[in-house]
Amino acid sequence: MPTEPGRVAEFTRRHLETIDDLQVLIICMDDAARWWSPDSMARHLGIRSGQARRALDRFVRGNLCDIRVSADVRYRFAPGTPELQADASAWLAEYRRNPLSVVTFLTGRRGLRDFADAFRIKRHDDR
Repeated sequence: MPTEPGRVAEFTRRHLETIDDLQVLIICMDDAARWWSPDSMARHLGIRSGQARRALDRFVRGNLCDIRVSADVRYRFAPGTPELQADASAWLAEYRRNPLSVVTFLTGRRGLRDFADAFRIKRHDDR
């Protein structure tokens, strides 16, 4: 069944801001039973822990991940509704079929935000 491009674009618009987000989401979806800490995700992807934490927190806010707080904070892919699960699955199918189209859409809409971020004062945990 072909994926509806508008559905994939809307999912991307609503849930992804960066390539880090894309990578984190794919890893979470590929191993949906696993609980990830920001540190374990960062090590797995070779990114900073703060970058992984921001992506994971974004997915919690978007109802894509559960969060568990104990000695540390852990995240697991678990969309809150069947519709969100279906949209995430359609997005991943399109990414697997044509990753360049998804990445191009994501990065193409970042131009103005990147320009503004160049002037942003970064906190210590942004490194």
